Amino acid sequence: MPKRSPEDKTPPWCSGGGCRASSEEMLINVVKTYAENPLSDGICSPCLTYIDGQALIAGSPLGIEGAIRTVILTREAARRAGRPGMPIVNGIASAVQSQEHIAGHSFGIRQTDVLEASTLHEMKVNFDSLNKVAFSLAAGNLIFAENGVILGGLAGGPAGTAVVAAAYNPVDLLILRGATQHLFTVHFGLGTTSARDTIWAQSLANQAVTRNSTLPLVCPGYVGAGMTTRMSFYELSAWVMGTVVSGGSIEVGSPAKAIVLDEGGPMEAIFGSGVAHAVAGMSRKEINKIVLALLEKYEEKLPDPPTGKKYQECFNMATGAPNKEFIEVYRGVIQEMTDQFGLRFPRSLPYL
Repeated sequence: MPKRSPEDKTPPWCSGGGCRASSEEMLINVVKTYAENPLSDGICSPCLTYIDGQALIAGSPLGIEGAIRTVILTREAARRAGRPGMPIVNGIASAVQSQEHIAGHSFGIRQTDVLEASTLHEMKVNFDSLNKVAFSLAAGNLIFAENGVILGGLAGGPAGTAVVAAAYNPVDLLILRGATQHLFTVHFGLGTTSARDTIWAQSLANQAVTRNSTLPLVCPGYVGAGMTTRMSFYELSAWVMGTVVSGGSIEVGSPAKAIVLDEGGPMEAIFGSGVAHAVAGMSRKEINKIVLALLEKYEEKLPDPPTGKKYQECFNMATGAPNKEFIEVYRGVIQEMTDQFGLRFPRSLPYL
């Protein structure tokens, strides 16, 4: 994972996933398809929410079982993709509490995988997060130190949010003992990272961190529009561009604010990795113009974004491949970005 700086030509580290999966079959398909993307550097495990038709409950025996199965299934999916050595980021995504985190670790998490520990809002941490840190250090695992700063919450507006986000860097080093800072700013009212003020705050914080810290920075992001909509790709492009030219790497979350069950898949993460590689080395001035143009395409719709389709409606459940309609939307946005903004997507990007 590279340590990048603003306007760095070094290709960013790219991962994706994190959708809420209702079945083990969907989880395997999502991970396998994303792992097959040659621009993917790691996998963020989807969050398994049901096993054997029963909803997972944090702190229960089902919570323990869900964490264990998430690890086993994610590892199997990477093997099926022909990339068994690919690192898993947040490999126990279904683990809410520390005992689930510890239980899942015993079923396939390696020292080359990453375990996630997070702060609370804002500048607070509890014993459960510190239990994850203590275990991860003893087990010899790397830690993703996660901070989600709420714009419009205790941090205040865009300027306060940027300051708090940057200030988490020493917290992540000294308290969460992170090998990587996992930082994002999310809008209180809209629930996305793609709003104008969250993109600004995230970009400013990224520049402060990447100019002054040796800790690699990976920023997750969430959009408001649903899966298969052009708006979701516009939103995704805007926050990815701001992150990459400000020195960060990316982790692409699910559309529909990552809260709708089964509305998530690999296409957004694949597209995001293509955008990230296309803009590496561009100037902040160039990207600012593109982001402003993208905001004109979707900003007014953020309070009531278009709904999308569920995974089962636009992917083949046997192969994990997207259907023709989804591929056409994906290719159409790539062509639009190429024609309007001159972006050059890597030829190795799938489904082109």
